Amino acid sequence: MTIDAKDVGVVLDFTVQKPDATAYDLTGATVTLLSGTFAAKACSIVNAAAGTCRLTTIAEEFGTAGATYSSRLKVSAAGGAVFHSSSFSLVVVA
Repeated sequence: MTIDAKDVGVVLDFTVQKPDATAYDLTGATVTLLSGTFAAKACSIVNAAAGTCRLTTIAEEFGTAGATYSSRLKVSAAGGAVFHSSSFSLVVVA
């Protein structure tokens, strides 16, 4: 996923998927973006049944062109189960 360093308040929309590529039902869940570089960021759930989420960034988080952030999602399900996504990269472009 790429982010433009000049953009402030970039909205990243994404779908949380199961290993079989179907959407994960996020009803009653919370989703958090984790990275070793910046503080954990809560994601807004847009459509729980469809597994869609949104993250709005601020300039201080992704303002350095050329930076790559290894990240993953933490999903805390309604029943108390917690799982993490595979790692993915957020790349900041000039």
